[in-house]
Amino acid sequence: MLFPKPSGFKFYRDSFRYISVMAVVALLGFVASFINFIRLQLEWHLIIVRALDLITIVVPPALPATLTIGTNFALARLKKAKIFCISPQRVNVGGKLDIMCFDKTGTLTEDGLDVLGVRVVSTDNHKFSDVISEPRLFEQRETSTSFQSILQAALYTMATCHSLRSVDGELVGDPLDLKMFEFTEWSFEEGKHNVVEGEEEEYGSLSPSIASPPDRSIQLGVLKSFEFVSQLRRSSVIVRHFGRKDGDIFVKGAPEAMRDICRPSSIPKDYDELLSYYTHKGYRVIGCATRHLNRLSWVRAQKMTRTEVEQDLDFIGFIIFENKLKPSTAGVLKELKDSNIATVMVTGDNILTAISVARECGLLDRHAHCFVPRFLHGDSQDPTAELQWESIDNSIYCLDKTTLAPLPAPPEGDISLPYDISNMQNYSLAVSGEVFRWIVDYAPADILSKMLVKGKVFARMSPDEKHELVEKLQSIDYSCGFCGDGANDCGALKAADVGISLSQAEASVAAPFTSQVFDIRCVLEVIRAVQLW
Repeated sequence: MLFPKPSGFKFYRDSFRYISVMAVVALLGFVASFINFIRLQLEWHLIIVRALDLITIVVPPALPATLTIGTNFALARLKKAKIFCISPQRVNVGGKLDIMCFDKTGTLTEDGLDVLGVRVVSTDNHKFSDVISEPRLFEQRETSTSFQSILQAALYTMATCHSLRSVDGELVGDPLDLKMFEFTEWSFEEGKHNVVEGEEEEYGSLSPSIASPPDRSIQLGVLKSFEFVSQLRRSSVIVRHFGRKDGDIFVKGAPEAMRDICRPSSIPKDYDELLSYYTHKGYRVIGCATRHLNRLSWVRAQKMTRTEVEQDLDFIGFIIFENKLKPSTAGVLKELKDSNIATVMVTGDNILTAISVARECGLLDRHAHCFVPRFLHGDSQDPTAELQWESIDNSIYCLDKTTLAPLPAPPEGDISLPYDISNMQNYSLAVSGEVFRWIVDYAPADILSKMLVKGKVFARMSPDEKHELVEKLQSIDYSCGFCGDGANDCGALKAADVGISLSQAEASVAAPFTSQVFDIRCVLEVIRAVQLW
């Protein structure tokens, strides 16, 4: 954002080229007319006036004014639609979009995610328990002590592992964290710079943030927190019960990231099965884990590094969020498709969840195959790694590794798939952030171009990768737009030819356009604004 790549606008470049060509024509006409008028022995002042008249006829001086007036009319129409622009030259590009990229959460779907429930690991069969959909169900006294401690750990994770802040007595922060904390029905007091009475020798002049249940029976002090980092895809806190000398670590993050930092013996047998079930249905799934610490002091907590905290954890369970589409999403995407403007989803969410939402809103064809790559060997840092492209609905259908064209279906191929998926020609690609990184860094240029053309869903994308995706689309001569609502979209909004923010916070500073109506109908308004003038 601070040092953006210079934006070149083809419309203005072409305009100046046109004016330059006409200026050359006018200059030639001026010379020819000047010589001819001398031969006719006209007065000098008349020769100069008539010759200059020719220049003004060939190169109309009102052309720049006309362009400016047209842009102002477009800005006025956008203002009536509650869309504001801080970069007027972008208006002219709005009618030339080839592709429009959308963030998922808060852009295509509703702002708030409702907590469907929590599923924790059962100690009896080492599988997931039933859905816990109400806070009171965390206090199941008739269960075993070990299962009670797991339920308690899940509740404490939801109450403390977040980035919420108190502003004028109201909690603000990430919508997902806010919904998760509200589900617990606990209260939260942000830490202050003062001495906590009775705890001076440990806390010095700082008091930790405190989470407590409605009856105030316990108080959990957050001694140290590690904010969410897009590369790690997780956040963590070090917590201590007031009045006790021991403490706990609570971590939440993407299920794929949690598996790497948890003890293998704590991962339940049906981990992958349950994760696949919920993500295929479009739910957002967050994993959580914990580790107990003996004799935890303030000083020890402050000295602990993130690496020390986020290792050898015991997996607790999944927090499941449901995220509904905005009412206008499907209609707008259909109108863009009918206008031959390609649409792409770019999200930090799980790839299966993203595909499910994309099919629900019509961004992906329900009857066509969607292929997802996986590493046969190596990873995103290995130049010799190899990718296998498989259909998300039936892995026997694959793409050629060098052309990304569908391979012939095997004889045993069963065409009776979910959604009656039988269309092999109108296929699409869904790519994760790590695969995108590998293709950009190590794959041949034609594979990158094919991925950009056929890619419809880009999931687990970091803010930098979103930015880079926009630049790669522009590099294949696409006029690219981006619509998002979060701080992680700022780079992409700034780099896009037409960036539209659905937020009045951080994203609005970076985006050329900001809509006060928080749905994607504003994209159609921006396109129509320039086409009308």
